[in-house]
Amino acid sequence: MSNRSRCGRSVFAPLAVATLVIAMLPSAIALPGADALAASHPTGRTVTVYYFHRTIRCAGCLAIERTARAAIARSFRRSLRLGTVVWRPANLDDPAWAPFEKRYRLTVQTLVLSERIDGRERRWKRLDAAWSFGDDSLALAAYVTRSLREFQAGSSSR
Repeated sequence: MSNRSRCGRSVFAPLAVATLVIAMLPSAIALPGADALAASHPTGRTVTVYYFHRTIRCAGCLAIERTARAAIARSFRRSLRLGTVVWRPANLDDPAWAPFEKRYRLTVQTLVLSERIDGRERRWKRLDAAWSFGDDSLALAAYVTRSLREFQAGSSSR
């Protein structure tokens, strides 16, 4: 197969640029200055929403990540901006993230809420029910939003 499109232009250059742009995107949803704002937060409290996954992912894995990320971006816009909520996808196949598999007792791709106060993790919760929603992205978004609100309020624990 030729590396040229129908109009005769190379298709490799645009693909290379798109790949580079995607690789440069931050892995966490945050705005510039969020660290400084979080540091100035009186309690130094942050809740990180981790989406732990593997390098190879099925359509369901990708849908859960996409839906959870959108729900958090929509419902926790101010907290994301302030740095009191952080979205963080994490590839368990990366050696840097491997210890979290044991810490959070992960067996499948999973959402985990982690509360840190002054840099130390105080509590965490796995959102195991995320897989039970199948193709119902509205119900999944509601579950993620409700779980994060309850966790922030302190009404849920390990």
